[in-house]
Amino acid sequence: MQEQREAGAPGVDGAETDVLIVGGGPTGLAAAIELGRRGVSCVLAERRDAPSPHPRASVVNGRTMELCRSWGIAEGVMAHAMVPTPDLGVTWTTRLAGRQIGRLPLLDDQERLLRDLAASPVLPAICAQDRFEPLLRARAARESTVDLRFGWTATDVVDHGDAVSAVLRAAGGEEQAVRARWVVAADGSRSPLRDAVGIGLEGPEAVSEQVNVLLDADLTPLVEGRQSVLFYVVAPDATGFLIALDGRRRWLLNVPRALVPTLDAAGCLPVARRAIGDERVDVTVVSVAAWTVTAQVAERYRRGRVLLAGDAAHRFPHTGGFGMNTGVQDAHNLAWKLAAVLDGSAGEALLDSYDAERRPVGTFNRDQSLRNARGIAATGVPFADETFDVAAVEDDSPAGEAVRARIAAAIPAQRPHFVFRGQELGFRYDGSPAVVPDGSCEPPAGVEEYRPSGAPGARAPHLWVERGGAPCSTLDLWDGRWTLAAGPDGAAWIAAGADAARARPDVGLALVRHGVDVAGDAAAFTAALGVGADGAVLVRPDGHVGWRASGPPGPDGAAVLVAALDQILARPHRPRSPA
Repeated sequence: MQEQREAGAPGVDGAETDVLIVGGGPTGLAAAIELGRRGVSCVLAERRDAPSPHPRASVVNGRTMELCRSWGIAEGVMAHAMVPTPDLGVTWTTRLAGRQIGRLPLLDDQERLLRDLAASPVLPAICAQDRFEPLLRARAARESTVDLRFGWTATDVVDHGDAVSAVLRAAGGEEQAVRARWVVAADGSRSPLRDAVGIGLEGPEAVSEQVNVLLDADLTPLVEGRQSVLFYVVAPDATGFLIALDGRRRWLLNVPRALVPTLDAAGCLPVARRAIGDERVDVTVVSVAAWTVTAQVAERYRRGRVLLAGDAAHRFPHTGGFGMNTGVQDAHNLAWKLAAVLDGSAGEALLDSYDAERRPVGTFNRDQSLRNARGIAATGVPFADETFDVAAVEDDSPAGEAVRARIAAAIPAQRPHFVFRGQELGFRYDGSPAVVPDGSCEPPAGVEEYRPSGAPGARAPHLWVERGGAPCSTLDLWDGRWTLAAGPDGAAWIAAGADAARARPDVGLALVRHGVDVAGDAAAFTAALGVGADGAVLVRPDGHVGWRASGPPGPDGAAVLVAALDQILARPHRPRSPA
C-alpha cells in the first residue's frame, strides 16, 4: 500500500491543524469539503489508500443532493446515476426470470411528483457509493486548506482538554505527529475512536447477517418494461434483493449470510444465478462484502474534543438508504459550527447543539429504517422475520397461490420505505439551543409527505426566485452564510439587520429583501417562510431557520436580532448595542 497525500495542503509534520478528520468515506469527505469552504485547516486520515471499490450504499437522497449541488458535483452524481423511466417502481418476483408477484410503482402519483419537484431544485439519485466517493474526494482536494491522507491511519488520539494529539501512521511505517483543536470521528460503524473515548451505542446490535455481491451482468432483457430500483427475489434458495445500480450491467445482490457458503466468487455465484433464474445469463462476481445489520445510535455525539459523525455515530439497517445520507448531513451540520467556534464568532457551547440536533435525526432514521426492515419481512423477504415460509412460492398449487397472494397484499404498505420526501427534507431541530423558538407549534414531520416550513429549526424551503435577471433557488440565497430574509414590506427588518450586522461584524450577516434583492411571487415567498409581508427569518449557514418574526419589528429590532445571533452562537455575554 502506498500512502497518498493530495493537494497543496498545509503539512502537519509535528505541526498543528484546526481539525483532524479520522475516516475518508462520504462523511469524512463531506466534513473536509465543508471545512475547506470555510477556510478551516484540516487533515483527513484514511487507512485505505483509495475509495472503496465495493458500493455499500446506493441512494443519494434529496437533502444530500442539495448539498452536492452546493458543492458543484450534482451533475457528476447524475452522470453516474440510473436514469429513471416513467415505469420506475419496486418489483417482487420469485426470481428475476420467474413469476412476478407484485409491483409498487413510484412515479404513478402525478400530483405528488409535482409537489416533489417543487420542493427542491434537485431530485434524489440512485448513484452507487463507489461512484459517489471519488466525486467527493476530488471536490475535497480542491480546497487549499484540506490535507487528504489516504493510506494513513490515525492512532494514539489523546484529548488534552485544550487540544488533541494524534499520530498518523502510513502503511510503510512512517509516522507523523499532529496536534488538532478538534477531531471528527468518521471512522465507520466499528469506530475505534468511538470506543477509545468510551461512547456506547443504543439499540439492537445484530438484526441479521447479510452479504452483498456486486455483479456484472446484462439483465436488460429480464427487466425491460418494469424498471425497478429494487427487485425483491422471494425464493427458498435465493431470497434477497437486487439493486439496480445503473439499470443495465451493475447490480448489487443482497442475500442472507446463510445462503453463501464462502465469501468469494465461487461461494456467491451459485446464489446469484439462482436469484436471476436464467442460466443463459453471463454473470461475473466483481466483489463481495459481508456485514451485520445493526440498528444503533451513539449515546452521545460528543465527548470533549472528539465529535462522532456518520456510521461512527449511527448504524442503520439499509432499508431506506439513510445511513450514508445521514452521515453526510451530520458533517454539514457540524462543519459550520466548528468553523464558528474556531474563528471566535461562537462560543464552544455551540458544539453541544450538534448532539441536540443530529442525534434525534439519527434516532428517527434508525427507527424508521428498522420499521422498514420489519415491514419488508411481511413480503417474504427473510430479513427480520424468518418465520414466513415461502417454500411453495413458485408452485402452481393453492398453497403457492396463497403465499403469493399474501406477499402481494403486503406490498402497498411498503410505500414509506421508498417514498420518503418528508423524512429526507422535513426534519427539524426542535428544542435545539441553536434555534430560537417563536411559539409556533407544528406537527412532527411525516415520512412520505414533505410540508415546507419556515418554522425555527426547519430547513428553509426552496422556492424559485429571480436574482439579477436569472432564476435562483432560495437555497442559494443562504448557502453557507447567515442571512436575514425579509418580505417585500420588510424594510424595517432590513434596517435592523444592517445595525445587527455592524454590531456583530464577525458573523457576516447577509440581507435579502423580496422585491429589492430578489423578484418573483412575493406571496409564495412569504408563505413558504411563514411570515407576513413585513416579517423576516434568520437563516443559519446550514440553511435551517434559526429565528423568525411574522410581523414588523418594534423599536428594538436590531437588539432582537443581535440577541438571536448571540443565543444561537452561544456567545458569551456581550453588550447588545445595535450600532
